[in-house]
Amino acid sequence: MNKLAQGMIVCVSAFSTIMITGCGSSGINGDATAFTIDGTKVPLGIYSLYTRQQQATTEAMLRGFMGNGPIWDKKAEGQKETYGQQAQEQSLKDLEILYILSDKAKDYKVELTDENKKDIDKAVEGLFKDNSKEVIKKLGCTEEQAKKLLELETIKVKVYPSIIKEANIKIDEKEALQGKFSYILIPKQPNTSLSEEGKITKTAMDILADVKPNPSADMTEAAKKAGEKEQALQGTFYVNKPKDEKLDTAYFPKEVVEALRSMKPGEVYKDIIKTEKGIFIIRLDNDNDQEATVSKENAMKNELETKYYDDLTQKWLDKAKITVDEKEVAKIKITDDNSFISKSLPQMNGNAGGNGK
Repeated sequence: MNKLAQGMIVCVSAFSTIMITGCGSSGINGDATAFTIDGTKVPLGIYSLYTRQQQATTEAMLRGFMGNGPIWDKKAEGQKETYGQQAQEQSLKDLEILYILSDKAKDYKVELTDENKKDIDKAVEGLFKDNSKEVIKKLGCTEEQAKKLLELETIKVKVYPSIIKEANIKIDEKEALQGKFSYILIPKQPNTSLSEEGKITKTAMDILADVKPNPSADMTEAAKKAGEKEQALQGTFYVNKPKDEKLDTAYFPKEVVEALRSMKPGEVYKDIIKTEKGIFIIRLDNDNDQEATVSKENAMKNELETKYYDDLTQKWLDKAKITVDEKEVAKIKITDDNSFISKSLPQMNGNAGGNGK
């Protein structure tokens, strides 16, 4: 989750019209207890609605590029559980955290505003108005339960900025400093013969010979002259080697990054660079790209803030006394034959802020 400043307008996920496909599921007793957390009984109706809300949103997004094939019944390589089972477990954990955050909200001076409450009432009214009786029955939730869930979700959005503020995360600009470079990559092809490899190497050498005397030359044109179809692209890299070596080679091979650190801005590297990805011809455009550096700083900060939030909420979760009614929770299954799809994803606005003002 990205950082949300106090007092800003935030978008809170609201309920939308839901369509059921496949066999669906029979109605459930939403008043049954799904789990108890620190003495608070959480009804199955809230767990059901939250799980279906996540399922519908995710499925609507995935269908856009996965088509109508199976999603939830598939297993990731090396995993025993299906994606649906993993989603069920994640929904349960996330809902437990929502209840913990609601309890912690007072410590961060977070409360719901009158505007928040009006938006929540409107969203709940829409849920029961826009969805069929069949859907509501299968969801097994009451209006009060739906209202409670959206209150929990709104509090989460409002308390998040206060949590990450206490982390006080600072990013060293030298650590985030980014350089920009241009390159031609002639990709390595599988099962390339020695003869073909020699031709590719010669093409790369021809491109280098064309641009090296004139570093500002159009690298794409140089590639065309050498009979190569690949176009010049731009990339960024860490000017100073990061502590995490995986970051250093996340996008470009080690040989390329090390060569870039030995160059001066405007310089074309003295030789072609052979890597597992193919052959690179590179030019260092600058070693202090402010736009890329600011973007990297923000990305690094967001990542560390998210980690702080996740670690803290996990710590709270570990300390909480939670009893799950496995028999009741098992009634909420995410499968391809029990599919809930969001027809639309409207949003509601609410004023976020540490003091709710």
